[in-house]
Amino acid sequence: MLAQLAALDERLTKLQLTPATVLDDVERDSEWLHAKAFRRVWHATSIRHTLEMARTPRKVLEQHALTGNWSAFPVSPAPYFAELTSAIGEGWYDYRGTGLVVSLLETVVERLLRSAQTDDERLAIERAMLAASIGAMERVDDSLDELGQHFRDHERAYLELFHGVAERPGLLRDLLELSIWEDYGLFNEFEPFLSALTEPQADLALRELANIIAELRVSNLDYQLGKARRLRRAVIASAEAFSDAGESEQ
Repeated sequence: MLAQLAALDERLTKLQLTPATVLDDVERDSEWLHAKAFRRVWHATSIRHTLEMARTPRKVLEQHALTGNWSAFPVSPAPYFAELTSAIGEGWYDYRGTGLVVSLLETVVERLLRSAQTDDERLAIERAMLAASIGAMERVDDSLDELGQHFRDHERAYLELFHGVAERPGLLRDLLELSIWEDYGLFNEFEPFLSALTEPQADLALRELANIIAELRVSNLDYQLGKARRLRRAVIASAEAFSDAGESEQ
């Protein structure tokens, strides 16, 4: 509903109108019209969801974090992601089937990695694996943490590859957004990774986080905002180390 109200406000702004000027004097004074509008908004028995109501800021930003930055990659993760997700289908897996999901994903990713010829391809494959694992969590009972451990194994592999490309435009933002929006507690090594950034990488991370934090604050996404601030603290810790090292050299 809030997303719908924001969309209506945007439309009025484009028309150079305000809520106060949409109705004429008679319509504003009508108790019948007010009562009708009140009933339709708060007591409707059926609601047609508009595009704005379906594509809330939360959903748009969450989906963008999962796959929306892939144009920044030298090799797109998209085809690998499609292959990985198709391997497990669209069904629901209880805890007895989680091992099967992990096995299916690992079979595909091992084959893809064997055929990869460059680190850029391997980076794209591992990034697709992270996205596929997060997507699978919505349809898997991971009570035994099998899928979670599988994710962390590939998180480690991805971060090892990422060390050499962290300063490429868009890649660090992609990883920061993915960590912020991943909502299953899967990331294990990313904050230590941020604490060990080089000084240029830390500068870039702080700039990216400033933009992300501003975006989350505008959308009132407090949970993700808290995660972004925690990542910022991890980066600041590395920046303070650079400062201390500079002072000791003097």
